[in-house]
Amino acid sequence: MARPMIGITTGTTILKNTGEGLTSNTFNGAPEAYGHCVEDAGGTPILLPTLKYNNQALALDWLDRIDGLMLSGGADFNPILTGGEPEPELERIDPERDRVELELTRAAFDRDMPILGICRGIQTIAVALGGSIHQDIKDLEGILKHSQNAPRWCATHTVKLEEKSTVAAILGEIKLEVNTFHHQVVYEPPTGFIITGRSPDGIIEAIEHPGKHFVLGVQWHPENMTGHYEHARRLFEGFVKAVIHKMS
Repeated sequence: MARPMIGITTGTTILKNTGEGLTSNTFNGAPEAYGHCVEDAGGTPILLPTLKYNNQALALDWLDRIDGLMLSGGADFNPILTGGEPEPELERIDPERDRVELELTRAAFDRDMPILGICRGIQTIAVALGGSIHQDIKDLEGILKHSQNAPRWCATHTVKLEEKSTVAAILGEIKLEVNTFHHQVVYEPPTGFIITGRSPDGIIEAIEHPGKHFVLGVQWHPENMTGHYEHARRLFEGFVKAVIHKMS
């Protein structure tokens, strides 16, 4: 069987003063670690660029060409998409990415395509499918530091997983050490999803849908941890195996 094609969502980066007479240039991309993890797990990574604003229909054509969808990390969500207003702590938003990625997620979910969401990706799942997020965890009491000043591979807090969850079965552990680089979090998962991981301060760190083939979101960045933590490598292997099983 051919290696499964895994679509990886991307964000926009604006580089200023990139050349003589050029004041800015916009690029689509995702950190290379996402693609490397898919490759190591047996898949073929395909980067999915953002498109012109409100061109979701073209983005949906990608789903006919990929076998699994990985929702990568990135910028904050525009609160107007969920009926909110911007709080002072809101950071950079990526409007083209927001609308295309949300449509992709809904369509992939409806097709029962395997989906793995990472950091922003768990929030994408929540927003796309009817859940909600906190714009900033500073609004919450008793919160741990969730934006670490440490190497990206380094774990700085723990997560406890539900024993009978898909994520626990894949990782082979109930208590994990994870890294953390976020200030937005899932507040309420969408209907049908279950919370399968929390940090000691109660922050939702993993959600999944037991009625789907594989729809899982995690709040940490396992793509940066595979060289140091076995559970990070197993997550990508479990995702690619689920994609292959769905193809067969």
